[in-house]
Amino acid sequence: EASTGVLYAPPCCSRQVLEVDAAARSVQQIGIDLRGKWGYFANFCEGKDGDLYAPPCNGRRVIRVEVQTRTVSKVGPDLGKGERKFVAPFTLAPNGKLYCPPYFSSTYVVEFDTDQEVLSTVGPDLGPSCKYA
Repeated sequence: EASTGVLYAPPCCSRQVLEVDAAARSVQQIGIDLRGKWGYFANFCEGKDGDLYAPPCNGRRVIRVEVQTRTVSKVGPDLGKGERKFVAPFTLAPNGKLYCPPYFSSTYVVEFDTDQEVLSTVGPDLGPSCKYA
């Protein structure tokens, strides 16, 4: 949920972000075409800037919903191919950065700096296979 009270869901197997405005009783798809099987699995997390962010599952980049403009974009570096990179959502830490644990093809916890749109790894390599959800 965004600070505006509108709910957003990232596209898992659909093409666009789903926007649910409960007060207006409206539902619509918004933003760019993000088509892909299991592109984004985890729900959005609100960053310190008020925008919403979701890590890629089979997708290649983080997606952002700019809540005030209802604009959807891909941000940060291209993480390349790989299945089920992340299935847990980002978590906003006290330092203002977003963190996400690895699931399958990703082997590190990642830190996303929304100011710089930089994605960094944190800690040791946690190895292959299913890890954290």
